[in-house]
Amino acid sequence: MLRTLLLCCWAALALAQDSRIINGDIIDIAHAPYIMQLRTPRDITVCGGTLIAPRYVVTAAHCMDKMKPEDFLVVGGASTVDEPGVKRKVVKGFIHPGYRMLNKDRDVAVLKLDGDMVGKNIRTIPLCSEALQPGNMIQVSGWGRTQENGYSSDELRTIFMPIIEKQECLKKYKKVSVKISDSVVCAYDGGNKDSCRGDSGGPGVYGGELCAVVSWGMGCGRVEYPGLYTSIDVVRDFIEESMRE
Repeated sequence: MLRTLLLCCWAALALAQDSRIINGDIIDIAHAPYIMQLRTPRDITVCGGTLIAPRYVVTAAHCMDKMKPEDFLVVGGASTVDEPGVKRKVVKGFIHPGYRMLNKDRDVAVLKLDGDMVGKNIRTIPLCSEALQPGNMIQVSGWGRTQENGYSSDELRTIFMPIIEKQECLKKYKKVSVKISDSVVCAYDGGNKDSCRGDSGGPGVYGGELCAVVSWGMGCGRVEYPGLYTSIDVVRDFIEESMRE
């Protein structure tokens, strides 16, 4: 991939479009009953989401760059991408008005379902009550790629990643001139673990609460670049307003 300054933002966008578990552990959905699959009309899982109320799912806004919210089928209670699980259609999608495609500012969306998502191994999770701090270990789960140029996982995987100082994150991305929004928190453990393509929109959980949404990053599991997540603390008002409409 070209690394020129002229193309760096477009390169970042290309990586993020379908993005964003590397070195994760396989888990049963019972251990993360709040995570949802966002499937296309052809039943292909392309993004993750988090059930925050029986009819509402939080995901990444960039998951809607190529599809309308109403085109998605939300699946809960399924450990693998082949399980039917409990399916609900999306009747309305709310994309943060401050979302910007190029730098993934306010990269969050709320999906309203056509009925309550209930069933075995399905449970809601509350929104974060406090802002994430450096050193907090978030749990990130999904069905994304298990290596940068590999295939998506058929099974649900999970990792634990530490939040790092924003200034450290900014320094790492400065060399590719990528502007990191104030809505972003960065998770990084030296490149050993990371979210990857297909994990976008999935949950970053801390203290039993949804505190982050998988957004994007340069590649997957690279030593140079942390993973970038949308902070729930920054977009909480938007999420709650969307649920009241």
